[in-house]
Amino acid sequence: MATDDAVSTDPTSTEETKPRRQPWMLYAIGAVILLCIAAFVFPAVKGDKTDGFDAQVVCRDFVRDRLKAPSTADFSDVDHTGSAPTFTVTGNVDAENSFGAMLRMRFTCVVEDAGDQWRLKSLTGLT
Repeated sequence: MATDDAVSTDPTSTEETKPRRQPWMLYAIGAVILLCIAAFVFPAVKGDKTDGFDAQVVCRDFVRDRLKAPSTADFSDVDHTGSAPTFTVTGNVDAENSFGAMLRMRFTCVVEDAGDQWRLKSLTGLT
């Protein structure tokens, strides 16, 4: 007594039953594979591009590092020229010397964006 729902056990039968895969699972697996490939093929992109204003901030830090009283530093007329990866920053800094007198010094700072850090190429004008 056979019913229509019974699976044939005949070895010559060409009918085979397999569980049906869910299409969303195939899409998810494909998306993960594409993301993995993209992560290795395309270089990492910085969230923000390097610009001259970043160079100005870095140069101010380099100048402060060389002052006798860095907490007294007051910058003015700071400007930049150049384009990535090398920038030249010029400006004035008013700061106290070792005797406590305020001095104005003109500086020129050349920096290079080395990817994960800034490299000081030259710093002149601080005397």
